Amino acid sequence: MNPSEGAKIICSEFAHALAAKAQCDPLEFFSDKFKAIREWLVLGHACDLMAKTGLVAPYLAEKAERPDFIVYATNGEKIGGIEIAEAMRPGYRRHKWFKDHSGSLEPYPMNRPLADPWQTLRTTIAKKANKNYPSDTGLLVYLNVSLLYFKDWELEVLDQLIEEHSRTPFECVDHFREVLVLDSEMSGLARLHPQPEVLFKTP
Repeated sequence: MNPSEGAKIICSEFAHALAAKAQCDPLEFFSDKFKAIREWLVLGHACDLMAKTGLVAPYLAEKAERPDFIVYATNGEKIGGIEIAEAMRPGYRRHKWFKDHSGSLEPYPMNRPLADPWQTLRTTIAKKANKNYPSDTGLLVYLNVSLLYFKDWELEVLDQLIEEHSRTPFECVDHFREVLVLDSEMSGLARLHPQPEVLFKTP
C-alpha cells in the first residue's frame, strides 16, 4: 500500500510542531485547537529517538482518526497505524492549571511521590486496548509523570518502567503491534511490547 497524497514527512511536521510550541503560550498550546500539533510532536520525538538509537523509524505519516496516524517507511511501504496517548499524574488537569494561572510564573505544586506511579500508565493502555484498533496498530504513550513523583530517584523512569514490567507485566500490551513509552522530558524511549527494553536515554 503506497502513501496517499495526505502523507507528510514526519521530521518536517515535527519541526513545525516544535515551532508552534515555541510561539504559543501554554494555555493555547494545550487547548483542543492544538491537539493534532501535540500528536505530531510526540510522534516526531519518538521517531527522532528511534533514529538516534539505530532503529528504522517511520519516514512518512498520514493523519487519521483511529488510529491517529498511518505511518510508512522511506520506500513508501506501509508500516501500520500509530495511536498516540498521554498518561498524566492523577489529579493533574493541565489546561485548567494554565487557564487559572495564565501569565503567572507559579510552578505546579509538587506533591509527595505517588503510591503507585504506574497506575496511570496501566489505565491508559487498558483504555486504548478496549477501543479495538486494527491489528497493525502500535501504541505510543507519552508518560507525563516526572521522576520527582517516584520514590526511587536513583534509577531513571524508563529503567524503572522495564523493572516494573518484569515484576508485574502491564496488561493488554499484546493488543497492539508495538507499545512504546516516551518519558516526561521526551528525551527517552522504551518499548513494552514486544521485547521490553529501554531503547534510548539521553546521556
